Amino acid sequence: MTVNVEKANNQQLKTAINMMFAGISSDPSSMESLKRSWWQRLMFQHLIGPRMFQGQMDSFVAVKETGAPDILGFLVFQYSGDLAGTFDWALGRSMIDAKPTADELAVLREMLQRGLDWLQENKSYPYFYFGLLSKSSPDIKQVLEDEGLWLPNYQLVQAVADGPLAENPSLPDDIKITLQISPDFRNRALELMRLDYTRPEGDSEEDFEDDLSAIAAMHQATLKSAKLYLLEHEDEEIGFVQQHLWKDELRLTYALKPALWGSSVERGLVAALPGQMGPSARRIRLRTFSGLHLSASRELVESLGFKWQGAPWQRWMVSL
Repeated sequence: MTVNVEKANNQQLKTAINMMFAGISSDPSSMESLKRSWWQRLMFQHLIGPRMFQGQMDSFVAVKETGAPDILGFLVFQYSGDLAGTFDWALGRSMIDAKPTADELAVLREMLQRGLDWLQENKSYPYFYFGLLSKSSPDIKQVLEDEGLWLPNYQLVQAVADGPLAENPSLPDDIKITLQISPDFRNRALELMRLDYTRPEGDSEEDFEDDLSAIAAMHQATLKSAKLYLLEHEDEEIGFVQQHLWKDELRLTYALKPALWGSSVERGLVAALPGQMGPSARRIRLRTFSGLHLSASRELVESLGFKWQGAPWQRWMVSL
């Protein structure tokens, strides 16, 4: 099958937006709120969406013939900080719980190759990420590997619980949590994030640092909308906590020195955080940066009533 990948024209973009509303998207839930309001849907279809996808972002479509209104798939790039990434992507049908055909994989491969080539020629971002649901077909993940992308050890697992926790103690006396107001702390947070990682056996120090720099670039965009807290134990910095409140869910992501993973100090901290940062939350989502950290602390987290889960999203990366 012949596949041409090109920047989307107005008609092709309308087709892509209609596909998003039909659930043909890498993240079908993102359109749910717009679908419930007819006027918001119309505004997005005819005004907001086209402006956003052609002005703030770059949109590509796969077609059989140049300029054809019928598209085989789309790929939309967004940008933040040092990072280019996918806002949305899709093939000709929903890939949720579906096995792609050989032709569909060829479309994905062609869109990815053309899109990455375009980024290297026209933009100056050092990293690119491709987002997809963790339960996506292994065939799709194989295409990403074949094109040189790798899956970082970044929030691949999480723990969830209904709030409030049965245990709701005060913060231990030897632990101090300090809200950080200055935007300057965002850079410090990215340094403290590195505490959550230990160098894998066989990785060179250079490769390890390169991986952490890529992960930091990916995480940086989340810091602007979060509350950030410095963690200290016996007057020594041991990590930081990042807090988001989304509807009635408290989301906590934290980094901690490896010597404290699975310790009584960490248990006291995790038990107290929900009451400190979201006492009225109906649901609590707890994340560390590395899966190695949360795995080491799994027993203490589950003893507090949390349930272990795989994270719903994966973000595959490549250097540009």
